[in-house]
Amino acid sequence: MKKLIFLDFDGVLNSVAWMEGDVYKNKPRLHVDRLAWCLGKIDPAAVLRVNRIVRETDAYIVISSAWRSSTCPQGYAQYLGALLARHGLQAHRKRVIGITIDVTDIPKGRPGPQMLESERWTEIRHYLDSATECDRFVVIDDDPVFGTPPDCFVRTDYNVGLTDEDADRAIAILNGGAL
Repeated sequence: MKKLIFLDFDGVLNSVAWMEGDVYKNKPRLHVDRLAWCLGKIDPAAVLRVNRIVRETDAYIVISSAWRSSTCPQGYAQYLGALLARHGLQAHRKRVIGITIDVTDIPKGRPGPQMLESERWTEIRHYLDSATECDRFVVIDDDPVFGTPPDCFVRTDYNVGLTDEDADRAIAILNGGAL
C-alpha cells in the first residue's frame, strides 16, 4: 500500500524567513525561464526535510499546491518534480506521482465541497477517492485545510516553512506512530 504526502509549496517549501534571508535576497532576479524563476522561490533546507520524510516513510508526493496550475503550462507533476529535484529531492521521478485537480474541474456527479470543508480538502478527497492504493496520507500545508482529519494534517507556519518538528510529525503520521 502507498503512503501519500499532499504537499503545498508556499508556506511549506518557502517562507517569509526564506524570502527575507540573505541567500534569497542575493539571488539574481533576471531569469531566462519559468523553471529558473521557480527555483529561486524554494528553500533547499525545506526540500531536505521533504527528503527525510520520503526516506523514512517510503511515501509518494502528490502536489496540492496552487503552483500546480499557476507555474506550469503542462506536465505539472513532472515539471514540479524536476523543480524539486533541482533543489535536492532525491528519486523525484519515482516519488512525485501526481497533482490534485482544481475543485472547479471535479466531474459533475462527484461530491463537491461539503459544509465547513475547504476547497483544498475537496481536491485532496477527490484524489483519495480516485487512488487505487493509499494506506496512509498526510496533508502538509500552511493554511487551514478544513475537513482534513486532524491526525492526517501538519500545519506549517508561513513565516518559517517546513521545520524539523513538522517533518517529525509527518513521519509519525505516515508510519502510524504516536503523534
